[in-house]
Amino acid sequence: MKETAVICMLMFILCSFSFGESAASNNNIVRIIVKGTDNTRKDLIISVMSLKEKGEYLEQKATADFKKIFALGYFSDVELAKDIDPEGLEIIVTVKEKPMIDDIVYNGIKEVGKGDLEEETGFRKGDPYDLAMLKKAVEKILAKYKEKGYLLAIIDYEIKEEEKGDKVKIIFNINEGRHMYISKIKFAGLKNFTESTLKSKMETSEAAFLVSGNLDYEMLERDFQKIAVYCKSEGFFFANVSSHKITFDEAKEKIYLEIAVEEGDQYRCSDVKFTYNNDKIYKEEELRAAFTLKKGDVFNYETFQRDLDKIRYMYSEKGYIETEVSGDTYPDKEKKTIETTIKIKESGVFFIDKIRVEGNYKTKDYVVLRELKIKEGEMFDSAKIRKSLENVYNLGFFEEVTPGLLSVLDKPDRREIVLTVKERQTGQLQLGANYSSSDGLTGTLSVSENNFLGQGQRISLSWEFGASKQAYELSFYEPWLFGSPVSSGVSLYNTLKASYTDYKDKRIGGNLKFGFPVSDDTRLWLTYKYEQVNIYDVSSTATDLIRSVSGISDISSLTTQWVQDTRDSIFFNTKKGYRISASMEFAGGLLFGTTNFTKYILDTSTYYSISGDLVLALRGSTGYTTGFGSTPNVPFYEKFFVGGTDTVRGYGERALSPQDSTGTAVGGNFMAMGNVELRFPIFSPIFGTMFFDAGKSWNHVTDFDAANIPTSVGLGLRIMLGGAIMIRIDYGYGFDPLATKGGQIHFNMGNIF
Repeated sequence: MKETAVICMLMFILCSFSFGESAASNNNIVRIIVKGTDNTRKDLIISVMSLKEKGEYLEQKATADFKKIFALGYFSDVELAKDIDPEGLEIIVTVKEKPMIDDIVYNGIKEVGKGDLEEETGFRKGDPYDLAMLKKAVEKILAKYKEKGYLLAIIDYEIKEEEKGDKVKIIFNINEGRHMYISKIKFAGLKNFTESTLKSKMETSEAAFLVSGNLDYEMLERDFQKIAVYCKSEGFFFANVSSHKITFDEAKEKIYLEIAVEEGDQYRCSDVKFTYNNDKIYKEEELRAAFTLKKGDVFNYETFQRDLDKIRYMYSEKGYIETEVSGDTYPDKEKKTIETTIKIKESGVFFIDKIRVEGNYKTKDYVVLRELKIKEGEMFDSAKIRKSLENVYNLGFFEEVTPGLLSVLDKPDRREIVLTVKERQTGQLQLGANYSSSDGLTGTLSVSENNFLGQGQRISLSWEFGASKQAYELSFYEPWLFGSPVSSGVSLYNTLKASYTDYKDKRIGGNLKFGFPVSDDTRLWLTYKYEQVNIYDVSSTATDLIRSVSGISDISSLTTQWVQDTRDSIFFNTKKGYRISASMEFAGGLLFGTTNFTKYILDTSTYYSISGDLVLALRGSTGYTTGFGSTPNVPFYEKFFVGGTDTVRGYGERALSPQDSTGTAVGGNFMAMGNVELRFPIFSPIFGTMFFDAGKSWNHVTDFDAANIPTSVGLGLRIMLGGAIMIRIDYGYGFDPLATKGGQIHFNMGNIF
């Protein structure tokens, strides 16, 4: 009996095992079959599936695969089925393909190119046809025409199927209409503002030279907000754009825009109150002193918001980075006043846990981290963080530098700083032409890398060639020598200038320089230069002054330069800060060489942001040189030359310098010069400038006459190319008899200062 029971149990176990093995094998996928494809590769479908041959079948994966196959966009119907095979499961994928686009026709296009429309629609020959995508394409084409100024464009479409139904031809029928532009912008309801003032606050504008006058509805809505904000900044607290009306002329070409503004009454500030919890951080008198808006002032809403930001910044400088600062306003409509209450809810002090850099695929982390004024473990200081961001941006390696804060697990008073950067192209191979008023037309071939091997080093090789100039230069710059903040650089050059009337000037030499940090914004530079100067091909009509220095002479000099630079950007878009440079060059004497002189130069520039990208830039420069020993007279080529493209515009090159009896500029021992520029955006990437220049060089300091310094005024354009190159075009008109009659146009690269 027991034997029978044991045998039955063994048989049951064996049957159970066999059944389980069979079930397991039936759940394995032995093959995947795809049906219904004529234009779509079967392996594409299989590649997106989670179910794989020899893998296990799961319903969750099958559901996900259905969605993935459908998401390919090639099919109007998808079915997944399974068939039991003696060896396992067979997965059958049956699809119904959408018709393929065989041809796309754009009828009626004249002003917008076919390539632009194809880019907008995203349709290409061979793509699957989808009605929903087609309707979106029509919307995109309409948007493109509106962007180009064709507001009344009409678009419809036709679909022509082939007999088999597997291919379609899409025909867009486009009636472009006439190009429309804003002819007139008028305002209604104005009492305290002029139309020209409000127009200047808008991006939308009337058509004019270099201004399209296109109507963009989204831009117009933003302009309404700008108008309201501006009116509020003038104390009209309840001002708003109440309505607007758009009409066209009969020809459907001109657009007339009328904007109704409700100004309301002007309000003044009656009182500013503060509520806070911790007076050990700041006393009320300190907060009140930082607040620009005072009792009795016209209530400027923009100033009010900036003052709130200023208070937040003050707290973040001391580590209270999550302090909440809000401002409540209480208008009194009878008295036309506004009382404000500034509510401050202090946070705790926060410390820096870790600092990470992200997005730097080429630049080494340490190249970024060494520029920071903040360190791990320190208390947060927003002033140091701002300066750190400026330092990183001024490396020139990044288009964007964005800081972020992350909480740290189990450390509530600590935050991790993440600097996310977007790298820009730092290596350049340039072959082009350049025209300057001094050297004429020259060709340029240069190879440079401003972030060599991602280590922040700069290396460049350049060749400039033309009828009047040949120049070669090889340079290398190391910003952190041996891991210290001492910078160093070396350059070798060979330059020939043949643009002068009476002689040619050839120079071969090099320099070695070191920069030592004095403070965050100040650096001391020491530069040794050795240069061989050859003045040759001196004409028979040249004066004795030029003849006296003909032949080869050697210059061995050491320059000490003190530079303080607080500019927010060292590139073309400087908006605030200043730069002061004072240098002394000593040549000859104990340094040997055949030329002895000392040269002193003081150069200052200051920048003020008036509003947004409107910047006032000021520059003053003066210099003095004198010889000693065997060369008491400084060679003319080491003197100061003023006039022309980079000094005082509206005059010929070197025209404001002392001249010899033949009219050749021979330079002065003393120079004074000043420039004023008002820089403003026109439309990206073009900026404009209005300028005033003054300056001259003299033989002696005693010849200086402030009342008779030549001056000029003018206009200029700055054209940015690729974010790294600026073309400068200036027209200057001088008021001195030495000025070019009718003014002069100047061309060069980069800002004048």
